[in-house]
Amino acid sequence: MPYFYRLGLALFLFAFALPIFGQAIRSDSGCRAAFLQRNDDGSSGVVTIGFNINLFGKQRASLYVNNNGNLTFDSPLSAYSPDPIRQIRNEMITAFWADVDTSGLLSNLVTYGNTTIEGRRAFCRNYVNVGYYDANDDRLNSFQIVLVDRSDTGSGNFDIAFNYERILWETGDASGGTNGFGGVSGRVGYTNGTGLADTSFELPGSGVRGDFLDSSSNALVRRFLSSNIPGRLLFPVRNGVLRSSITANPISLVLRASGSTPVYPPAQSLSISSNGGQVQYNLVKASASNGGNWLSASNLGTGFTPGTLTVRATVGALTRGTYIGEIFVQPVDQNIPLLRFP
Repeated sequence: MPYFYRLGLALFLFAFALPIFGQAIRSDSGCRAAFLQRNDDGSSGVVTIGFNINLFGKQRASLYVNNNGNLTFDSPLSAYSPDPIRQIRNEMITAFWADVDTSGLLSNLVTYGNTTIEGRRAFCRNYVNVGYYDANDDRLNSFQIVLVDRSDTGSGNFDIAFNYERILWETGDASGGTNGFGGVSGRVGYTNGTGLADTSFELPGSGVRGDFLDSSSNALVRRFLSSNIPGRLLFPVRNGVLRSSITANPISLVLRASGSTPVYPPAQSLSISSNGGQVQYNLVKASASNGGNWLSASNLGTGFTPGTLTVRATVGALTRGTYIGEIFVQPVDQNIPLLRFP
């Protein structure tokens, strides 16, 4: 399936159309069946998932819900300043590992529980309108982790979904942050805790100051992964292994041309990476809207992840306005799921 990557070119006046955000988080009441008391770095006790999952060859039926945006399977985790995920020696899945603090009066609690999604059993954790350390509630993040039973495709198979509605802060006060910004920024991904190759994944932008915030062109609420809903990243786990997929960084480009005589904007680079081993891909085409063939992309290197595309805009005779284009990258393995980024 193709990988969709959208970018815009603005001449003089830029107005970029964005999808509607805030639709990714599921409102199921089961996600609010249980909760953690107001706390900073606390965790639940052992919680039953409701079905068995096969995570990197380990069969799991229970987990720990941790206040700091993650769940673990081997033991609770109180760490609040996120390290590179491959270095972690816990079995972890995290939608936004950072110093969540629900002590502030305007912060909601972390909730969790069982539900059903499209007739399948599921377990979810809500981090909806949560604050950051030290009891700060002036900015609140909203995100969710959902595990969905896919034993219909094989014993222990399941899907991981990260859902995002709002990321307004990235760092707690004890992680070098000021007013929720800077310092050691949040991370997204998963690991089986061994540090071995192909047993962990970290979403591009993890640990990069400002990259996941709603104000960024790389914002989590703008991202798609195996989904057509903005802010939903879906990772299928089959036979204990997360199915390979490719992603891009950044997730959007803006090429600007201004002046009475249009000047070609400088070329920009687009990095292609994968979440599980090296993936071969082909650059299919660059498609431009309402402006002819102004958009082009060329592949640097061998066409294997990690790879780089060079993106160019040829202004030519375009009139003032906003132009949208897409770049299509086709994985050679047709089983790699569709990725779409606005």
